[in-house]
Amino acid sequence: MSKRYLGIAAVAAVLALVLVKTGALDAVALFLLVGAIPGTDISLPAPLMFAALTLAIWFIVFRFATTSALRRRTSTVATRYLTHKKQLPKRRYERI
Repeated sequence: MSKRYLGIAAVAAVLALVLVKTGALDAVALFLLVGAIPGTDISLPAPLMFAALTLAIWFIVFRFATTSALRRRTSTVATRYLTHKKQLPKRRYERI
């Protein structure tokens, strides 16, 4: 499993290096902080950027909350099913 993490770390390091060297990271940071659209002289107004960031953060939090709730529910249903299955009588020809 450590080889897997090492591979993921290497890919992340190469990706970070490429983003820093090409200036893409700076462009994204300027867009998020100032609203400057990369490659143009257009700048978005502050209330629009605030609304967009608020909406993006809300969607991310909502997604994690629903995923967590769904995982918890699935785990509970699976546990109930397994305990019910253990209580059933053994069948003669259950496995062939």
